[in-house]
Amino acid sequence: GHSSSEGGDTVQVILMSRSKGHQTGADVGKDVCVKDNDDGTYTCSYSVAEGTADQSALLEVYVNRGQVSGSPFSVMIQSGEVFTFEEAFDKKGVLYHLATHGGTSAYANPHSSNRVVASLSSIHGNSAQYGCPTRFVQGPSHDGQYNLTNNEANAWMAVDLKRHLAPSHYCLRSGPHNSSHKLRNWRVEGSKDGASWTCLREHVNDSSLADTPFSVAAWPIDNAAAAHFRHFRILQTGPNSSGNLQLLCGGFEVYGRLSAEELT
Repeated sequence: GHSSSEGGDTVQVILMSRSKGHQTGADVGKDVCVKDNDDGTYTCSYSVAEGTADQSALLEVYVNRGQVSGSPFSVMIQSGEVFTFEEAFDKKGVLYHLATHGGTSAYANPHSSNRVVASLSSIHGNSAQYGCPTRFVQGPSHDGQYNLTNNEANAWMAVDLKRHLAPSHYCLRSGPHNSSHKLRNWRVEGSKDGASWTCLREHVNDSSLADTPFSVAAWPIDNAAAAHFRHFRILQTGPNSSGNLQLLCGGFEVYGRLSAEELT
C-alpha cells in the first residue's frame, strides 16, 4: 500500500519451504522476531531448526493482515557459520577459526595440527629452508622465512579445508624480499574434489602486494551463487615482479560461509 514514517503496524513474517508451499503449512522458521524501528521500517530476524537442509525458501510478509507488495520473497536457507572480512589477516578468517578451534584454544598452525592439509607444487631446492606447507597457511604472524617454489610454469600452493566453504574474500602475504618475487599474475581457484578446479578470481599485472617485506593484500570473490568448495589454491599464471616463475607466498586466509561438518 503506502509508505509510513511511523511505526505501530502489526507485522507478521512467515518462512515457508518452497518445495511444499503454504497450502500444507510448511512453516520452517523458528524464533521469528520483528522489531519496530518506530520510523516506518521493521527489522526481521529468524532461524531454522538444526538439520534443516539448504534450500531456496519463501518469506511471506504481512502488514496489518495484508500481504506486502512483492511478497513472498525468495530467500536462501544455508547452514554453517559466516566469517566476514574486515582486513587482511584480521583473526576473523576461516583458517584462524580452525587453528583456534573456534576461539576455544591457543593458536596452532592448522596444517601442523591436521585441521587442514596444505601443499605446494614444489619447494625451491627441495629444502625446508625455502618452503614448507605450514607457511602457506600461517596466521596473522609469520616465521620470517621464505616460502617459494621452483622456477617453473603453473606453480601452485593449495589448502584442503576438510569442509565446504562458499568464499567471499581472500588475502595473501608476500615474503621477506623488498621488491622481488611479488605475485603479479595468478588465479585463486576452488575445487570440490582437488582435481577439477574453478577460477574464482584472476589477476593480471596486479601490484596490490607492495614492495615491502611480508606485504599483505586482500580481494573480494564474486560468488553471488554461493558456490562452495573444499579445496583452494593459488596458481601462478605469469611472471612475478622479478620476471621469473617462482611462486612466493607467506600466507593465505579466506572468508565466507563455512559448513560445520568435517569431511573425510
